[in-house]
Amino acid sequence: MAKLSSSQVDETILEGKDAPKAETPFSMPVTDKDAPEGWVEEQTGFPPYWAPSVGNSFRAIPVSIDVERPDDDNSFTRFILRATETVECYRGRAENPEPVMVQAGDFFTCSMYASMNLDRFYGFEVFFKCVEKIQLDKRRTMWKFKAFVSPDTRKILDSVRAERARQLLESPEYKQLIAKARKTVV
Repeated sequence: MAKLSSSQVDETILEGKDAPKAETPFSMPVTDKDAPEGWVEEQTGFPPYWAPSVGNSFRAIPVSIDVERPDDDNSFTRFILRATETVECYRGRAENPEPVMVQAGDFFTCSMYASMNLDRFYGFEVFFKCVEKIQLDKRRTMWKFKAFVSPDTRKILDSVRAERARQLLESPEYKQLIAKARKTVV
């Protein structure tokens, strides 16, 4: 079978003709199987999104980050979280959102806001609450949040943060930076 050029494909589409059938080197049998006994269904597709409003909250575990275009510094970035209790989220465009309740264990996303540093809590359950919306200028707003963790999680996070600080203080790069800073102090 001859390959069509892109202009021939465009003409075929515009004229409403059926595209020539592609030949395949092999064929796979179609199966209509059920999942193995005892297996549980997992969420697939793009998770719903959480939208802030004053008083709105969620309890979840941040698990990952999704960057729309990793090579673009202005790319839209969002966190992926696993809900630990039911949380109200949305599907569809922001102008016409469809509410959906995300159940514990399912995933949802949350935009990356300047005052919401979810990356500090990867792998740990956190409760975030939106407490204020501040109008910065005619076009921009800023959301303020409060974060809460359990006392046990706080102990673990303090330990992890102390270890990271110790590693930083002992690193050659940090020692060079401090030495350079000391030379410039008058």
